[in-house]
Amino acid sequence: MDYMFLIYHDTEGYKYVTQELIAEAMKDHRAIQDEAKSKGVFNAAGGLGMPQAAKSIHLSDGNLTMTDGPFAETKEALGGFYVIDCKDDDEAQYWATKLAYAGRKCTIEIRKIDHRAGDAKDETSAKSKAS
Repeated sequence: MDYMFLIYHDTEGYKYVTQELIAEAMKDHRAIQDEAKSKGVFNAAGGLGMPQAAKSIHLSDGNLTMTDGPFAETKEALGGFYVIDCKDDDEAQYWATKLAYAGRKCTIEIRKIDHRAGDAKDETSAKSKAS
């Protein structure tokens, strides 16, 4: 079962973070990615741009509008994500704990990915086998 791990940081921290802290965190994230890859469970990971550079698209009564910045007014911002194939919630908690320590002061939200619309990995695998 694929799980998505959403990494949230306090937006105030963006003002004070140093390049040294970022380098330390990236080293820890690379180690987590290497471990997940070695276990064959790593699917994807990525960091996101600064929250103030975000754009939000809103649809209301058939009218589209675009605004600058993230949609939610909150003190936390989504900073990155992972997708890891976990056998159960306990394994997902294992990875979330590692990510929390790598992110220092952050919140990790865990969600199962709903593949009812079709599993892209299985479809890609089937296509490559048919070729």
